[in-house]
Amino acid sequence: MTYTTSRAARAAIWFSLFLSLQFFIGLDNPALSMAAKGGSVAMLGVYALLLGRSATHWHIAAVMAIGAVGDVFMECNTVIGGGFFALGH
Repeated sequence: MTYTTSRAARAAIWFSLFLSLQFFIGLDNPALSMAAKGGSVAMLGVYALLLGRSATHWHIAAVMAIGAVGDVFMECNTVIGGGFFALGH
């Protein structure tokens, strides 16, 4: 069985990698750093939806969206961020 991905899916995964590298390299602006951290996880959810529309793809996208929100809130309030992570699990 051959597995192919669309250009949009490949772009989403590369953009996620780019954003995660921006977070790890470190940006001087904390707001941009938070956006890079949450955006990299959110793009993984977009990637899942671009791969297919089954219930599994939607579930993965929802979990990644909750994780992205948890990553952003973790920078501001660890209790709220941890709550989102718990919700995702």
